[in-house]
Amino acid sequence: MSKKLGNFLLIIGLILLIIFLSAPTKNGSSLSFCFGGVVLLVFAFGLRQMGQEEKPKSDRFKLLRKIFGKD
Repeated sequence: MSKKLGNFLLIIGLILLIIFLSAPTKNGSSLSFCFGGVVLLVFAFGLRQMGQEEKPKSDRFKLLRKIFGKD
């Protein structure tokens, strides 16, 4: 669930940054798009990291790991 929310916030953050980059620089309101986009991107990457499950170790090279002591 948190990975889906992270993906959504990532898309919204990127859209806000695109709006910031395409907006004329005369008004100060476009700076809020930049700040909002960066904040959403930080939250999105945090949620995506929390949503990742740890992958189980592969048994493919189990004998080699046992021989070299890297278990």
